[in-house]
Amino acid sequence: MAVLMRRLAFSLLALALAAAPAQAVSLTGVQVGDIFCAGRLSGDMAPVEAILTSELQAAISEAEARNDAAEKAAPGDKPPLGDGIPWQSFPDYAPQCTVVGMSGTAEHPQVVLFYQFPDDSASNWSDRLELSFVDKRLRINDVIYKDGTRLTEALVDAFKD
Repeated sequence: MAVLMRRLAFSLLALALAAAPAQAVSLTGVQVGDIFCAGRLSGDMAPVEAILTSELQAAISEAEARNDAAEKAAPGDKPPLGDGIPWQSFPDYAPQCTVVGMSGTAEHPQVVLFYQFPDDSASNWSDRLELSFVDKRLRINDVIYKDGTRLTEALVDAFKD
């Protein structure tokens, strides 16, 4: 019950910050990364979805609609996004996600995330969040995977024959 209450409080805080007026100070890149990591670790991506650019939100919505249509067309078969939105390089649950730095440009800062398996360091990896300013607030514009490919590419590629 305590974990559920913490998740709810975190979600409400993240949504409140994301919905703040445009003249308010933006979340920092590190705060955006912390919200993303908390979403990955908790399995609740709602706070993250509140801080996506409208373009990324649209790409995800379109992919989910296509996934639902594919599932209805072939019941019993695993749909293209069978494991859900590929928010990270690997579908494995990493027990630790940490913001370890920033890179990118002034127009598109990037948050460097480190996914860690304390018992198996060979399985660790890093991804990056590409951010954009929307109405003076940082928003997640894409996820750049370990190999340099992107979430937006993966959403399109999942439906290629």
